[in-house]
Amino acid sequence: MSAAEIPVDVDVLRDADQPLAWLDNSAIAGLMAIGLRDWSTDVVLCTNGPSELPDEDRAHLAAAGIPVSEQPITGLEPHGDGASITLSGGAPLARRAIFTHRETRQRSDLAAQLGCATLEDGSIEINDFGQTSIPGVYPAGDMARRPTMPFPAAQVVHAASAGGIAAIAADRELIGNEIEAQGASGAAQ
Repeated sequence: MSAAEIPVDVDVLRDADQPLAWLDNSAIAGLMAIGLRDWSTDVVLCTNGPSELPDEDRAHLAAAGIPVSEQPITGLEPHGDGASITLSGGAPLARRAIFTHRETRQRSDLAAQLGCATLEDGSIEINDFGQTSIPGVYPAGDMARRPTMPFPAAQVVHAASAGGIAAIAADRELIGNEIEAQGASGAAQ
């Protein structure tokens, strides 16, 4: 069993003030590590090499008491009830749980083929009703987001909600098209 496969009861973490780590070097790494402070006062952010964290994020992390380890990670191993992060040139860092962020990406070029507008991260740009820049195209889930959402919400509950909103908007558009077509055919008679 790898360290990534070690099951963790999140409810136990929430109440137990266990040592945690956020392993990430993305634009949201600081925010996510600070979010773990809701569960523990012992949090470390491991960036697996030099970090591009803005000074403002570093200041927020320091104010929250979260150290940033920029040492390369050479291994993750099961350790007791958690895992150990082996850092280059340093002692292993035992953690009850290690969290990470996986970048989302488009797995299909269908949106590009259709000409949908995209955001800088490759997400399909939608409005509040799930509509794209192309009429009749309603993507949902972590492949699409509003420009006001700072990053994709890669969670099932968000995908289900976005799908429900897009389905209602698409249905309304289809009903409107049908009414318009009926009106046009009635006027032609």
